[in-house]
Amino acid sequence: MQNDNFESFYKAQNVCSEADFPAMMDAFRSGLPSVFRVVSTKPESELLKEKLKLGHLSGAGATPVSWYGGDQVWRLDNTRWDLRDQEEMKLLHRFIVDQDKLGNIYRQEQVSMVPVKCLDIQPHHTVLDMCASPGSKTGQVLEALHAGGGSVLPTGCVIASEPDIARCSNLCGNMSFYQSPCLMVVNHSGQVFPDLTYSDGAPVLYDHVVCDVPCSGDGTIRKNPNIWAGWHPGRGNSRFSLQLNIARRGLELLKEGGTMAYSSCSINQVENEAVVARLLLEAEGNLELVDMSGKFPGLEWLPGLSDWKVIDTHMKQYSNFEDVPPNLRSQLRREMFPPDSSTGQSLMLERCMRFLPHLNDDGGFFVAIIRKTGPVKIQDKQKIRWEKKDGMRVEKKFNKPKLDKLLSSVNDFNFVPDDSELLEKVVRSMNYLGLGLPKENLYTYQKTQNSVRLVSPSLRSILHSGNHQLKIGSTPGVKILSSNRMACASNVPFHPRGSSYHMIASYVSKRIVSGQLEDTRLLLDRDMENSLEIEQLSLNLRELLGSMEPGWFTYNSTNEKLVLECPAYFSEKKIFLMLGAKSRKHYKFMFDI
Repeated sequence: MQNDNFESFYKAQNVCSEADFPAMMDAFRSGLPSVFRVVSTKPESELLKEKLKLGHLSGAGATPVSWYGGDQVWRLDNTRWDLRDQEEMKLLHRFIVDQDKLGNIYRQEQVSMVPVKCLDIQPHHTVLDMCASPGSKTGQVLEALHAGGGSVLPTGCVIASEPDIARCSNLCGNMSFYQSPCLMVVNHSGQVFPDLTYSDGAPVLYDHVVCDVPCSGDGTIRKNPNIWAGWHPGRGNSRFSLQLNIARRGLELLKEGGTMAYSSCSINQVENEAVVARLLLEAEGNLELVDMSGKFPGLEWLPGLSDWKVIDTHMKQYSNFEDVPPNLRSQLRREMFPPDSSTGQSLMLERCMRFLPHLNDDGGFFVAIIRKTGPVKIQDKQKIRWEKKDGMRVEKKFNKPKLDKLLSSVNDFNFVPDDSELLEKVVRSMNYLGLGLPKENLYTYQKTQNSVRLVSPSLRSILHSGNHQLKIGSTPGVKILSSNRMACASNVPFHPRGSSYHMIASYVSKRIVSGQLEDTRLLLDRDMENSLEIEQLSLNLRELLGSMEPGWFTYNSTNEKLVLECPAYFSEKKIFLMLGAKSRKHYKFMFDI
C-alpha cells in the first residue's frame, strides 16, 4: 500500500508535525478497527450495553468509546475482515451482523459520529441532512430527536436528501430500522435543494444542517485500500466547487442562530479549510466557526490550518492563482487558494477539527461547526446556473421496480381525516387498543389501505400540495397499523405492527396483558404459523386472557432490566406474538432464556 504522490502531497501540506508524519502513514496502511453505536431509540438499548460491559464481545476486544458518552459507542480491536474471516471470530461476527440487521446497533467510524454529536438537536427541531446516504448521520439525528422526550414522540423531523437514486434507495432501507415518524427521505441535489413551506405558508428553515459533502475519500483508505492506487490531487480539486455550492445552499436554508456541521472524509485542505474559508468570506461576518475545544474529553484532533498548497493532478504546485495557466483555471479556481495571513487569522480556521488516523486509531476526517449569525444569500446568478444544470438531468430508467417506483410526491399521501370511511375504520381500531395518537398525522399511501403510517407534526405540516416539487423516497414516517386478517377484522380493521410498536407503546392504554418469564419463553419459541396452545400458558395468564374477548392485545413481559412490549393475538385456543424470527431470538438472548 504505497502511493508516492499521496505521501509527497501531504508532506507538502504540513497536515501534522514532521515527527508525527511516519505514524500517520503507518496508521493509513493498517486495517481499521470496527466501531458500532448502540441505537438508543430501542427500549432494550440499556440492557444491550450492560451485556457488552459484562463482556459479551470481550473475545473481540470490545471496549466503550469514552468521549461519546453513555457507553453507547463500542470499539473492537479487530477489523471487519478479521471478524468475517477468522474462525474464532465468526460467532461474534454473526452476533454483530444480526444486531445490525435488527437495527439495534449501527456500524460507523467514530470520527464520522463527530459532526452530529456537535449539534445540540432537540425533539422539536427541524434538521436537513444534505448528502445523507448511507444514513449513519441521519440515524444519529433521529436518535437525538428521540432522546429528549422520554416516552413522548418528538414533534420535529429530519429531511434526509440524496441525489443518486440507487443510494437513495439504500438510504431508505437503512433508515427503515429506526421506525421513526420523524424521517422523510428525498431525492434532491444538495446545491439546489428546493425551498419548502409549512402548511401555514411560512418558509421551512432548519435549526441544524448536516452537510457531509461528497469528497475524494482519502481519509477512508484504511477501509478502502483500493484508493491508494488511483489517488492524485485532482480527485480533491475536482470536488471543490460542488462542495462549496452544497454548503452555500445549506447555509442559506439554515435559521439565523442555527448551526451547520460541514464535514468530509478527506484530509485535503482544498476540500476542507478552503471551502470553509470561502463560506466565511462570502458571508461578510454573518457566519462564525464554533470552538469545540474541550467538548469531547478522550477524543483527539488537530486544529484547522490557515495555509495550504494548491497542486494540480501532475503534482505541480502553484503559490497563487495568477501562476495557474489559463487552461487549468477551470480546475484550479481562485477560491481554492488560502487567504492572506491577516485575513486567515481573522477567520479563526483553527476552530475546525482535523482528525488523522494515528490520533484515535480511526479514519481521517474533517469537521467544521458553523453558526449563522445573520442573513446569508446565494447570488441569484449562481442559483439559476445550478438549477438549470440540475434541470438538464435525464431521469434514468433502471428496469428495477425497487428503483423505478421509489419516488413519490406529496399528492400520493392520503391523510386519514380527509377520508371519512377510512377515518371511521382507523378510529374504531385505535379505540379498541386505547391508542391515543393524533389522527391528523396518520395517512395511507396512494390507493392502498393495507397500512397506516404516522408522521411527526412538523413533517405533517410540510406534506402539503404547495410542496409538490418534492421527490420523496419511499414513504415518510413509520408504518404503525396493518390490515387485520384475523377473525376479528370486521370489528377491528387494523392491528398494530410489531416492528414499530416500541414507538407507540406508551400511547396504548387498553388490552395490555402481562406474562411471566416462562410464558415469555414459550411464546418466543413459536411463530404465527406454529402458534402456542393457550392451555400451555400459566394459570395467571390464562385467566387474564379469559377476561377479554379474543383478538389483538399488547403482551408485556418485564424483569428488573428489560420490558418487552409487543402486539399479540389470541383465539379461543391459540396465541402468538407479532415478532419475526430474528426478533424472537434477540429477546431470548436479552432475557437469558
